[in-house]
Amino acid sequence: MINKKDIDELFPFHKKNGLPSYRKNQYESIQNGLRCLIEQGYNSYYLDCPVGFGKSAALVTIARYLDRMYEDTSYYSTPYKTLQDQLKKDHREIPQIKGRNNYTCLSNPLVSCEDGACQYKSKTKYKCPNKENCKYNRAKERCSSAPITCANVSYLMSLRKSGSEDIAFGNRKLLIVDEAHSIPEWGVNFVSATVYENKNITIPNYEDNFPKHVTWIKDEVLPSLDESRQALFLSLYNKEDTLSFKQKLSKYKWLKQTIRNIKAMVKDYKNRDEDWIYDISTTEKGGRKITYQPLKSASFLNKLLFNYGSKKIFSSATIDPLSYIEEGGLQFEEFKYKDCVFSVPSEFDPKKSPIYYKPLGKLTMTEKSVTFPKIIAEMNKVIYDRKDRKGIIHTFSYNNAEYILDNINPKVRPLLVMQDRDNREDSLNSWMESVKPSVFVSTKMTEGLNLANDLSRYQIYIKMGFPNIKNKRVEKRLSLGHWLWYYNLVISDVEQASGRDVRSLNDWSELFIYDSSFETILQRYRTKLKHWFLKRIIRVSNGRPV
Repeated sequence: MINKKDIDELFPFHKKNGLPSYRKNQYESIQNGLRCLIEQGYNSYYLDCPVGFGKSAALVTIARYLDRMYEDTSYYSTPYKTLQDQLKKDHREIPQIKGRNNYTCLSNPLVSCEDGACQYKSKTKYKCPNKENCKYNRAKERCSSAPITCANVSYLMSLRKSGSEDIAFGNRKLLIVDEAHSIPEWGVNFVSATVYENKNITIPNYEDNFPKHVTWIKDEVLPSLDESRQALFLSLYNKEDTLSFKQKLSKYKWLKQTIRNIKAMVKDYKNRDEDWIYDISTTEKGGRKITYQPLKSASFLNKLLFNYGSKKIFSSATIDPLSYIEEGGLQFEEFKYKDCVFSVPSEFDPKKSPIYYKPLGKLTMTEKSVTFPKIIAEMNKVIYDRKDRKGIIHTFSYNNAEYILDNINPKVRPLLVMQDRDNREDSLNSWMESVKPSVFVSTKMTEGLNLANDLSRYQIYIKMGFPNIKNKRVEKRLSLGHWLWYYNLVISDVEQASGRDVRSLNDWSELFIYDSSFETILQRYRTKLKHWFLKRIIRVSNGRPV
């Protein structure tokens, strides 16, 4: 029997009188989760909750409750480092672990722990003088003895992918996956492999004969890449030139990761765990590349992530549990909707965060030349009328971003801050730190971003985030009739974007949508849209809501 007194005691936040300060529906979500995982014996629980609910407090309470029943209880994972940082602020007692590249090497402050000499020099000959004080090692030690450990998804999956059997990160009772909606597609990209054509590697044209591709990879690609990797490895520490070292190290790491991905792909194809697709395309510099991707990431997610916990909690504001089970490879027989899903309504006032939908046309290749000037004209008005505040534009490509910069009205052009192609995060952080009214022109930052209060008071979403239908994987899935998967990706993206800058009951912002393709979603897939999102939509005609 789930004990309310224990839940109250374990909840992270309390009032001055000692009582737990639950937000609406928080206690019920905790109680239902414990009942699902413990009393009813299910292996998965889905917390479908909007921004402002306080999901981390609910998830941490469930983990603490299980800690009283089991040892080495939980992993709290998320695909975004920014969410790790937020969790650290709210729950300082939970230790954090990230990849080695997030920690500065004490022996060589110019590089990260991932690039330190201990990772590249002979382990038998090289003894790190700072091993005991190494920031990464100390973080790992703290996590190994903690009942709840916070780790990013990439780190956990990389350990399993590399074959690491680190005792600090073995299986536990519970795996929490926050922002879980993105994981199936994220998993596809994680295991994808790309080979670039060069003087030693010529991409063949085997059409749809995938076994020939596998043979080509084993006989030609892997030997060539491994030879380049070994040559770089031997030269890494021969010179003291820092810039040269960084250049070589960057290429070495890319080669190492590419070889690992390709070997995993060949092994998976041999075992036939997933269907694989290849796609040949042109690089920005005019060269050619070939990318190998699985149709789905189900088997990879089970092997590399989901088996970290015998019990699992998936949490997101935009998760569709039934679709998620199919994409993630989880078992339907371990799931009943009424028991395993807890959906929370939004408490936010939709009037404080209107979504103005003004269809100006589509941004397809055939209609873009007609539609884009209309969008620019509308953006001129929106930005000029809001020149006293900050906002963000989601463009979905650098070509779109550059078109905006080239064609926007000179009166508002000084307000625009372009996302740096080479330093995406740095340019974003610089813009966020500035208090001056400005508009960040982003290619795509619709997830994992907290733009509360004056950080952003409006967003312009110029194009619906449809996957590229010319991509062979997308093409194959649509040929198999996976249209719901296709539209779920679009729906999740626009719903995620709508929550970037409305983070509390008192927060306010506006979202502008101009792509007429949104009409298809409203008409055909309306039932898939979250109720809190639908309540905010205001259709605009002739400059006025209707």
